Amino acid sequence: MKKIFSFILLLALFSVSAFAQVEVRVKATASTAPDDGFIPPDGNDVVLFSFTEPVKIIVDISEVPNLAGAGELFIWGFLNGCCGAPTNGEFCGSPNSSRMVQEGPNLFSFTIPSVRDYMQTGFKQARDAAVSRGRNPDETRFGFLVKLRDGCNGGQSGDMNIAFTGPVYVKQKYELFPFNYSQGDVITVVYNQDLEDEAGMQSTSDVYLYARATLAGGGTREVSGITPELKLNSETSDRFTISFIPKEFFGLNEGEQINNITVEIRSAIAGVGSGEGIVGSVFTLRE
Repeated sequence: MKKIFSFILLLALFSVSAFAQVEVRVKATASTAPDDGFIPPDGNDVVLFSFTEPVKIIVDISEVPNLAGAGELFIWGFLNGCCGAPTNGEFCGSPNSSRMVQEGPNLFSFTIPSVRDYMQTGFKQARDAAVSRGRNPDETRFGFLVKLRDGCNGGQSGDMNIAFTGPVYVKQKYELFPFNYSQGDVITVVYNQDLEDEAGMQSTSDVYLYARATLAGGGTREVSGITPELKLNSETSDRFTISFIPKEFFGLNEGEQINNITVEIRSAIAGVGSGEGIVGSVFTLRE
């Protein structure tokens, strides 16, 4: 219960207004400099964004001979000294989920919900990564490169590392506390109904949790139903919460581990739901 009360206190410290998407524009280079491999297109520093803000990255690849003129490009994300983005796939064969949007000749973009959500890491991991690369803990960097689907034969840009600041509260339809957790922790799922775009879910106060756990090594566990145990509590007219311990909630057997949890908030009316979303990161097991 202590973690739930801490969560409510934490939210009270921040503004509840959502942040607009930040645009970051860079020109990619063919090779990687010590700290970055891009040129700010206007000669000024790249705009700062926070660890939890949505970011649209727009990349000019006209200075990268192996990529210039390509009709299809992909992003490869990472935190140097820490980890790669969970959606990267294989370097010799990027998945469609990493495909960039062509904005114009040699101009491609990719939008991430935030560094936290795209990388599925906590801010401590980002700070530790900065230290491991010889920087101060506050000098955090989001790294990425642009590549062909098969980047194994030189079809890539240089690495690009862009500074970001600490987390700020950005209101989302689904929220989770804590973001990194173990299977034995109490976690709280928050549903902000005022951000709902599904008409059938915008006014009902009778809402229930559907949750699916993806297990390490394959397999899933699902919990759903219109039952009192799965009904969300109404904190305000448009804010609902539910708390549970994943290990017990999904009935895990000894040795089973969860990779991530997908949730959807559903109405008591069959077939009416708010759309699925993954909450939190890959479990950091502390048991």
